[in-house]
Amino acid sequence: MIKISTDHLIVGAGISGLATALDSTNSDFLVIDSKPRAGGVWNTQQYKNIYYELGPNTITNTYTQLNELLTTLKLDKELISSPMKSSRRFIYHKKQLYEISSNPLSILKFLGPWSFSELLWKIFTHKPTQSDKELSTYNWGLEFLGRQVTETLLAPALQGIWAGDMHSLSADYALKKLRKLEKHSLPLFWAWREEPQKSKKEASKILSCKQGLSYLAEQIQNKIGKEKFIFQETITNIKNYNNQYQVTSANYEILCNKLSLTCPAYTSAHLLKDLAPTLSQELEKIHYAPIILIAYTIPKSMISYDLSNSFGYLFTEASECQTLGTIIASELFTERQLPDEYLCISFVGGAKASQGLSYSAPLAKAILKEQAQVLKISPENLGSMKIINHLELKQAIPQFNLGHASIIEKIRSILQEYPQLNLHGNYLDGIAIGDCLDLQTSS
Repeated sequence: MIKISTDHLIVGAGISGLATALDSTNSDFLVIDSKPRAGGVWNTQQYKNIYYELGPNTITNTYTQLNELLTTLKLDKELISSPMKSSRRFIYHKKQLYEISSNPLSILKFLGPWSFSELLWKIFTHKPTQSDKELSTYNWGLEFLGRQVTETLLAPALQGIWAGDMHSLSADYALKKLRKLEKHSLPLFWAWREEPQKSKKEASKILSCKQGLSYLAEQIQNKIGKEKFIFQETITNIKNYNNQYQVTSANYEILCNKLSLTCPAYTSAHLLKDLAPTLSQELEKIHYAPIILIAYTIPKSMISYDLSNSFGYLFTEASECQTLGTIIASELFTERQLPDEYLCISFVGGAKASQGLSYSAPLAKAILKEQAQVLKISPENLGSMKIINHLELKQAIPQFNLGHASIIEKIRSILQEYPQLNLHGNYLDGIAIGDCLDLQTSS
């Protein structure tokens, strides 16, 4: 057993853990993680001469903290980018693939004139009636957008981000910026006009590194100092010891004055079961949606659609498909394009998935069949679609469901009883990378 003392121990080397470590560089600290590498869910893979992600696929330049970090790391020559406006997006609805452009009239194709008219009436004339009440994203959509727009546009978009159930997902979190507009007591359009408009110095872009997001995590680790990390160590116990925290793993016994848990809520709940049972119980209330990612290739000659520069496509509930969404990974950046095939990643599962969902050959075959239906690939050409990888995440995305704010309030209240114990992660205030980097949202 190796015994170590440090002022600050950070548990978890994902993005939240790396951000916490970057903020601690002027102090004595260590980072411990059960995985063999830093980066958490960032999971870069290689196919032929390109990189792709079995996890979050891109980052964006819309977060100040991230832009500052990239500048500090001096990664200009290693970054690849693509303007958000040039990334083509589609929705699969009632056995038809529709391209959604920045032109609002593009949604007329599948909304129909009556639903489009209802949408215009809602955003230009409807004033909020429940601004002080927590609403599900579905009920918010019904009030401000209408049923058709909610079910065919809002629902797929939220599935693509949260993999959540619209009837449970809280609009206070999933639609935070839109809910804030309600304070003006005006229809959405006019409320938006009342908001101070930020001047954009640069167009919004999606970003990655030439060698993927795992390379970015490695560069952050190098910036922090590799000697600060202990990998492949699973913590078995945390307890108080002489006004310090004693953290034990298979090979280490670490004493620290300050302890930061940056792992998922369910992991923190397990670690705190003995030290802080009430806190552990609150953390266990945060549900995570399961996700299965299936990566595969399709010969371009098999597809009648032009998918160049495509981000991917989402599915409406009316499509009656298991797939939540598909990313055309080889078209996200020109540097990753393949000459004769597309590399795609389909997402299955989510909050509404049946319990016990797991990867299997029949499931993979069913998902490929759905993609063939979407892209109008004939049944005899199904064999040309080749699965190259998959990843099963039993607890992938934290669900900010109705009542989430109350849970977080209790967590922060209980934490006051434990000096120098901190929580940080994407289950507190938001799942975006900006939320993980923003230490102001820590508990």
